[in-house]
Amino acid sequence: MEQQDQTDEGSRSFAYIIQHVADGEAHREASAVLQELIKTISDRARLSNSDASGEMTVKFKLTVDPRGVADVVYDVSSKLPRVKKVASTMWVTRGGNLSVDSPRQTRLPLMDVSAPTNEVRNIDPETGEVRSI
Repeated sequence: MEQQDQTDEGSRSFAYIIQHVADGEAHREASAVLQELIKTISDRARLSNSDASGEMTVKFKLTVDPRGVADVVYDVSSKLPRVKKVASTMWVTRGGNLSVDSPRQTRLPLMDVSAPTNEVRNIDPETGEVRSI
């Protein structure tokens, strides 16, 4: 019968490690960041009526000295989904600027036709015609 190497312990659970890094602070922070990410993604998906995604990263920096003592420094971060921006259509002028008016569209000679505020009108509700007072 072969003897099993005593140095091969197998892997320790990641959950066990993260719960002990920084006296449990890494686990608490990762849980809070995950919850906030899920809330944000859910809200964006519901508001936009489309899929939304984000990312969460948990990083460990491990340093081991010659005696076998390990220091573990952690970082938790997330990337929230980007908000889709609405495009605006504009035209480039001959001078190299942007304009909201199309250079190929002629302008209509529009006039202000709003009624003066002191004028009283009597309008027929059925026909929409202005009646004389």
